[in-house]
Amino acid sequence: MTKKVVKPNLQPIKTIAGLWAAFRSKYPNEESSAVFIRSQFFCSSKIMCHDCTTENRLSSFEQRFIKCGNCKRKIWLLGGTFFNRVRRFRPWLAAIWFIEEGVVITASEFARLLKVATSTALMIFKKLSMVIESRMEKKSEKIPSAHFSKTFYRRSRETPAGRHPREEETAAAGRGGKNPRARMPLIKVDCVNERAATEKERKLVNSLIGKAEKQILSLVSDNPVSFDRLCKQANLPINEFSAALTNLELFEFVRRLSGDQFVLGDSPYASTVKGAPSRKLVERRRSITSRFVDFVRANYRGISRKYLQNYVALFWAYVDKKMWAEDSLMSACIGYREIRDHEVISFITPLDVVSPRSLGAKKKAG
Repeated sequence: MTKKVVKPNLQPIKTIAGLWAAFRSKYPNEESSAVFIRSQFFCSSKIMCHDCTTENRLSSFEQRFIKCGNCKRKIWLLGGTFFNRVRRFRPWLAAIWFIEEGVVITASEFARLLKVATSTALMIFKKLSMVIESRMEKKSEKIPSAHFSKTFYRRSRETPAGRHPREEETAAAGRGGKNPRARMPLIKVDCVNERAATEKERKLVNSLIGKAEKQILSLVSDNPVSFDRLCKQANLPINEFSAALTNLELFEFVRRLSGDQFVLGDSPYASTVKGAPSRKLVERRRSITSRFVDFVRANYRGISRKYLQNYVALFWAYVDKKMWAEDSLMSACIGYREIRDHEVISFITPLDVVSPRSLGAKKKAG
């Protein structure tokens, strides 16, 4: 029996057709879209030449460039900005419109409406997601990308040949990244956080974890480790090792990924062990990942690990309307630099995914 996927409550709830009709009435053609975007950059009609610092007057927002009245050189109005080298402004404005309204649209559907290639639609949304990601510095935390592995169902150029898309996580962990994270050894179960654990939980942890389990836990982190490597490092008989590992899996102290890879699990009881994530952190991570998994399954069916960070950023913009209200994304784009295509193509999600804490906040019943 397949699990029923509940579509996230995206606010405000509007149909794509209705939103598209509203967009067409406001921006009926390319000229109106271009004029609007250029008008957002220039509050006055004075344009300064970067070469001779002469002030020039802009007669119309329909112009892409003007000639300096002094040195006669071209002044490109959007040179060096986020919209530099953009030939058609309407698709960009439409993508911003959909995101600000909180309505998810797939790249194929977007390409059909705007009459652009699907690859162009994907590039537009990825560049916008990079702008959104730049605002994640405050009130954000890092979650291991392995926690999002349930959404990895699409291949990318980073996926190992002939392997499942989830194997991309294993390959990324094998490379280690620039700053591989090291976790404190989880050896002594009697060292318990008194403020977070109750006497009942401490007794349960001590009853579940034996010497073999403690030895295995000391070798597991947020970065995937293979079964063979874990068995070799634990230096235990294979039957004892398998039984201890199964016990840890049963109570979610460790979690198995594809390809017999293992990471720390999300069990709330694991937070009673010194060095493990706190209960509050575990619950917030679980809330963020579960909401994100539902969001991806409901709207995209699956994504690639390579662009996981981009989709997390888009998810934030779709659901957090307190931060991303009307005109907020356009304002962020105006203040951002140009993003070249090769930056998007070469982008790879790091082992630690930046996620705003607001994504893990519980909604108030209303």
